[in-house]
Parts: sequence; C-alpha cells; structure tokens
Amino acid sequence: MDAQFVDWGALAGLLGLGTLLWRMMNTQKKDLDRRFDKQDKDLDRRFDKQDKELAGLRSDMGGLRSDVGDLGKDMAVVKNDLGHVKDGLGQLRDDFGRLQTRCERMDTNLLQIVRDVGRLEGEQRSANPKEKIGAGSS
Repeated sequence: MDAQFVDWGALAGLLGLGTLLWRMMNTQKKDLDRRFDKQDKDLDRRFDKQDKELAGLRSDMGGLRSDVGDLGKDMAVVKNDLGHVKDGLGQLRDDFGRLQTRCERMDTNLLQIVRDVGRLEGEQRSANPKEKIGAGSS
C-alpha cells in the first residue's frame, strides 16, 4: 500500500510551484516582447529617418549631376568661344602685322617724298640764282 499512497500536499505544492514558474516565465516573455517591440519601433523610426535622409541625398545628387551636366555644356560653349577668340586674335595679329608693314612703307615713302622735295627745292634754287640773291638780301 505504500506505493499507492499519494502525498496530495506535495502534489499541490508542486502544482503551485509550477504555476508560479509559469507566471514568472509568462511575465518575462511579456517584458521581452515589449522590449523587442520598442526596439523594433525605434529601429523602424531610425530606418525611416535614414531613408528620408538618403532620399534627400539622392535628390541632391541628382541636382548635382544635373548641375555638372550644365557646367559641362557651359564649358563646351566657353571652349568654343575661346576658340573663336583665339582665331580672332590670330586674325588681329595678322592684320596688325600688315598694318605695321604698311606704316613702314608709308614712312619710307614719306621719307622719300621729303628727300625728293628737298632735292627739287635745291635744284630749283640752283637754277634760279636771282631768287637766291633776293632771298639773301631781304
């Protein structure tokens, strides 16, 4: 009969202890679930904030790419304009060289004309001795 003897008090104590452990585990599980949910919400907020920042950066990058494209076009225009200016300067240099040559020829021609006038005046004076004397007596 000893084997059939059941200690109902020990069983009730074990059942109470099991219930207490079950409640403690359930409370711990709820706390862990709350902390996990809070961390999950915090992470979601952080990710959303980072996604917004990245979207802003992507937008800024798109604007910068557009600006770089515009600058590239502007640089091509400036380069083209500088090519025209360079060609124009070359043409001006050539024109200046031609003008300088013409001025030198004009100077040479003027010098020759002055010499010719001086020679002609000398010839005219030597051919007209009266004027020479008259010019000296006045």
